[in-house]
Amino acid sequence: MDLRAPLPPEHARGSGSSQSTQHDEITRHLLCRMFVSSQMMELGSESTFTGLILFHRYVRHFYCLVEEQQQSEQKSQLQDAAQELVQIRQHLGKVAASCLFLGCKMSEEPRRIRDVINLSSVLGFTECDQSDDVNNYDQKSPIVIKEVAEPPPLDEKYWKAKEEIVSTEQLVLRMLKFDTVVCHPHRCVLIVMDTLGFGTGKDKSNSTDCDANKANTFLTPDQSDRVINDAWRLLNEASLDIRSEVLTCSVTVLACAAIQVAADGLKLHATTVATKDDEELQSRINLPESWWRALDINTSEIRTAISSFQKMARS
Repeated sequence: MDLRAPLPPEHARGSGSSQSTQHDEITRHLLCRMFVSSQMMELGSESTFTGLILFHRYVRHFYCLVEEQQQSEQKSQLQDAAQELVQIRQHLGKVAASCLFLGCKMSEEPRRIRDVINLSSVLGFTECDQSDDVNNYDQKSPIVIKEVAEPPPLDEKYWKAKEEIVSTEQLVLRMLKFDTVVCHPHRCVLIVMDTLGFGTGKDKSNSTDCDANKANTFLTPDQSDRVINDAWRLLNEASLDIRSEVLTCSVTVLACAAIQVAADGLKLHATTVATKDDEELQSRINLPESWWRALDINTSEIRTAISSFQKMARS
């Protein structure tokens, strides 16, 4: 199992100029549309994560080229800048669809190119409307996705869109230098939980062949199931984070940090209001102190990753 970081350190993006925040807003809208598309196609976590990470990698390379071009040409007219944002959105919309299609193939969970074209059209990957206000960037503002009533018909536009997806896929591969290997922290979460005896969730714990190991697990099936699910939610949120700081950690550090934050009871987006008593009962699951040392992981790396998760959740 490859344990490299999903993104290299230079791909982490800090706060930038007003132009870079507009770029970030475009990226944010497209990442959310990719995630919704993956759910509609019933993709697994690894296929979804692969597509999103490939898009992250391409976007970082692409914006570096855009910034270099802007510095050389020194564009200052607002009309040119606005038109450029529309062109960027249209281009990255095609890239997002291609990364989704490529992620399915790389994770051996292929989908028809017709399905990807339909969803990219229905969810407006390349369209800019009033709900996608890239000039007013606010990461806390909700994203509204307006669905088109019907997918595109099988006419000349469809065949052109199909050719564009294929050609854009080749462009993505060349930009990434054909490095499409993505390490998956979701799988690593399960391995760490099983290796350290924290449990494997309700489904596996209830199987007959695991009855002998129940007494050796540190957590109950309910507790381990909650930790695994919450850790996976954290990793899903990390893949949608435009700053993507935590994704520059190695897969083992990423998985261990997600497990610890999930056990601490950090909730990203609570859908119900719990009472104070409920929060006290469900807020924290106690794990052994510095348990990650059993995996030869540096404590400072874990603390940094945990801090990134907490920062992401509160932003």
